[in-house]
Amino acid sequence: MGRSNRMRILAMILAAVMLVCALTACGTVTEPVQVFDGANTIPILPESGVPVSELTEDDFIADQNGIPVYKGELYTTERGVDVSEFQGDIDWAAVAGGNVQFVFLRCGYRGASEGGLSADQRFRENFDEARAAGLEVGVYFYSQALNKTEALEEAELVQETLDGRVPDLPVIFDWERNDTVEGSRTYSADSEAVTDAAVAFCQAIKLAGYTPGIYMNLNTGYHTWDLIKLSDYVIWLSDPSAYPHFYYQFEYWQYSFTGSVPGIAGECDLNMRFMPREVSSAPPQ
Repeated sequence: MGRSNRMRILAMILAAVMLVCALTACGTVTEPVQVFDGANTIPILPESGVPVSELTEDDFIADQNGIPVYKGELYTTERGVDVSEFQGDIDWAAVAGGNVQFVFLRCGYRGASEGGLSADQRFRENFDEARAAGLEVGVYFYSQALNKTEALEEAELVQETLDGRVPDLPVIFDWERNDTVEGSRTYSADSEAVTDAAVAFCQAIKLAGYTPGIYMNLNTGYHTWDLIKLSDYVIWLSDPSAYPHFYYQFEYWQYSFTGSVPGIAGECDLNMRFMPREVSSAPPQ
């Protein structure tokens, strides 16, 4: 091999090494990490540009009722519930007096098999009474959309159902892969198409003047969503457990499906909101 060929090969190797170093430095190449996806511990390659959660198991203890309590230093927290027409008549003053600061209300849904759109029959009543009781109110739409067109239909129904009401908290795209209903339209839904549908919904909600967000459990978070495309939106994590397992950052955590609070008959979902603590800029005394 001639000197010029050897120099050319060395230059190519050096360029490749420099490229790998550069990619590693900017987070494009990294080592796999082990995560729990709701069923198994699996390796994932962290998504570049998607913020990583700073919460750990050590940040949580259980109170005397077994309810998770955050004891870390990075966030302040609020307690919340989420409800729909299935909870029936709710005494919102009692809810607000039961150490609950916020609520997410279902405003509508798409049928899991037939795909029809419906508004939640108690949404407006719940919205007005929860707000009057002093609770912060957010909204979610139970989606079974398969494409952008259906997601935009859902966003339009949200705006119609709100009818001028302005939520304090995000409007959430609650898409769930339904494997319990015969003939489920989402059972084998394409992940890329569903992610594009979520983006379309969120863009429409943002254009309407609301803050958009995405609801996800561990399985859909790791196996369905393209999280890079959703990194601009608020994440509401569903992970009923003693502490949240999700590798990536989220703002709301649904930690129980079987909670109990004053004012709501029967069981309801319980949630926690994480708000970054303000760092004091005052000089030490």
